[in-house]
Amino acid sequence: MSSKDQNVNILKKHASLFHAFIFLLAVIVAAFAAIKVFPDPIWQAIYFSVMSSVAAALMVVTLLFLLRRFFFVNHLDFRETTIECKARNLVMGSDVCGIDAVYDKKGNYGGHRDWINLIDRAVERVDIMGRSLYGWSQSADTVDIIVNKIVNDNVKFRWLFMHNENKFLPTILEEEMFSSSTQLTEKLETIIKLLCVVQDHLPEEKKDSFQVRQFKNVPLYFSILRIDDSILVNHYFCSTNSENSPLLHLKGLSSTWTRMYLNEFETIWKKATGLEFESLGKKHE
Repeated sequence: MSSKDQNVNILKKHASLFHAFIFLLAVIVAAFAAIKVFPDPIWQAIYFSVMSSVAAALMVVTLLFLLRRFFFVNHLDFRETTIECKARNLVMGSDVCGIDAVYDKKGNYGGHRDWINLIDRAVERVDIMGRSLYGWSQSADTVDIIVNKIVNDNVKFRWLFMHNENKFLPTILEEEMFSSSTQLTEKLETIIKLLCVVQDHLPEEKKDSFQVRQFKNVPLYFSILRIDDSILVNHYFCSTNSENSPLLHLKGLSSTWTRMYLNEFETIWKKATGLEFESLGKKHE
């Protein structure tokens, strides 16, 4: 509600009170004018006394009503207006930023099956970025789902994660001593093996739809999962693991936050190194 609308509502309320006051005054005047109906001075005195008491009572009630209206109800109106404005600003802010949902921690979004189902619903594109992407290795269906989406649905995949020669890796390993039981180097080794299996299962003409790169020069402070126009963002903290970190669900590719996160992905992607599947395949044979 704009300030102009609020002023109009206030004027309407005041006009209603003014009309009610005028009506009450007219009733009182009419009642006192009716005193001429009684020719006898005694009855006139009695009628005047009764009407004076009624008029006084009505005036007191009216005064109390006005006091309540201006000092109590107006306060409630102000609170209602404030709450309404805050709610409207929150909704507008969510629309601008592209926020569809917020989860207090990633673990409350769902289990491994729920994340795999997100990929299974993809129509055109899946972009995944994280430090290790280790969580995707915890589901037995990961390889089959990815291969099926690429071969049968022509979905394109891009995987972007940390290189084992990343210059920030020693610092991150030191941080993870407090929040993870599996070191990042082990996670990287596990996810590389998984991606090699996916690559081996793809026919030659579909291998370009599965691209994998690793970054060496950024520590990365959040992970991204993009499924078409839907994006999930999970920030990293030194004090806890990603499962206990907040999760943002963004919708729409034109919103402010969506563009910012996607631009971060593209920037890191361009500077990252492609994973050499052939040499890695021979290494893991």
